[in-house]
Amino acid sequence: MSTDPKICNICDSRHITKQATDWCSECEQAFCNDCKEYHAFSRLTKTHTTIPISDFLSLEPSFSAISSVCAEHTDIYQMFCPQHDKLLCLKCLAKHDDCKGIVPLSEITKTVKGSANFQETQHGFTDIIENITKIQNELKLSLETTNDEEKILMSEIGKMRRKIDDHLDKLEDNFRTDLTKETAESRKAIELLLQKLDSRKSETIEHLQQMKDLETHASEFQTYLGLRQLAFAMESTESFVQSVAKDGNLEIDAFSLNFDDKINETVSSIQQFGIVQVQKKACHLALCRQKDKQAQRVGMGQPLIMSINDIELKLVQTIDTRCNQIGGCEILPDGKMVFSNGIKDGHAVILDTDGTYLFDILKKSNTYCVDITCIDNNNKLAISHGFGSKEIDIVEINKPQEEQKTITTENACHGLAYTNNSILCYINQE
Repeated sequence: MSTDPKICNICDSRHITKQATDWCSECEQAFCNDCKEYHAFSRLTKTHTTIPISDFLSLEPSFSAISSVCAEHTDIYQMFCPQHDKLLCLKCLAKHDDCKGIVPLSEITKTVKGSANFQETQHGFTDIIENITKIQNELKLSLETTNDEEKILMSEIGKMRRKIDDHLDKLEDNFRTDLTKETAESRKAIELLLQKLDSRKSETIEHLQQMKDLETHASEFQTYLGLRQLAFAMESTESFVQSVAKDGNLEIDAFSLNFDDKINETVSSIQQFGIVQVQKKACHLALCRQKDKQAQRVGMGQPLIMSINDIELKLVQTIDTRCNQIGGCEILPDGKMVFSNGIKDGHAVILDTDGTYLFDILKKSNTYCVDITCIDNNNKLAISHGFGSKEIDIVEINKPQEEQKTITTENACHGLAYTNNSILCYINQE
């Protein structure tokens, strides 16, 4: 009997060779048009869904090779044991009498393509591609910065060199060589990392295409098991991408020069032209991470819904807001933070990304600063005052000293939010 999926299996068993037109994943057989009609009217198989044989052949071989038949008993898998993370046919059930939580396999697979699990895994691959692109752009910008700094510093070397005698030519050459070596090593490290990211990005694009193929062509069962492989690949690539951002690979090499103080004093005593200094600058690149979205992870032994008890909080930073009582807060797109100091004679406080105090906004006597929200593409702040104040002040973030706009409300306004170009207000007694 032929194992070629392009040949109708029913006809082949009758020693007839006919091209297959459709595939049934439940029967794991290929059919020609005639056999497909019989399959559709048979009492045992009329509920089966077939797909064009071309769609089946377009699946990744590892997905199309997934079998729904128990290798031990040659019966169809019908149940799933979460305790052992194992698929079961009816004959396998005898070995799992004491297992709890056994569920019909159909209940798990029937909605797999529309599940949050499937969608978030697919989004995870998309996020990885986006993260790699962000890192690549950041690294390319670092290359440009390194080249610009090298040109500037070379010019400084030339200016300094012209102040001294010709006998320092050798020292100058050595100094230029040191600078070129450092910048070359910096570029080499960045280019090597870019090569690795290109490779990971290509793999992720391929995996994303495989997800689309699963969604379009694979059976629910094949999708369910194939999804595990892709989810594992996604997590592996995501870990690599996150490690790139966390392991100091994105720290920028900032080049500067340290000239010897004796150059202007006496030429004869100079032993070196200078020192090339490389200073690492932190890169505040925000990467999206699917795990941070509390994504449902693929795995037959894992719970479908994450419990709130499984969430672990980690203290990242402690900030001195200079506020006596924080009423509201916002984080701007550039990472700066805004806090409302909810006391009498209160105001809004602007902090830099590292928590450094920058300036205050809207100090008003005998008025509280209860809540704030960013509006108009995060260029302005809406500030409520509560406690008898029936006004909402609108202030330019970058022009806090300019006269602000005021919106009058019927009663005291407390909480604020901004959505769909509208300010939502919590008005007292409304």
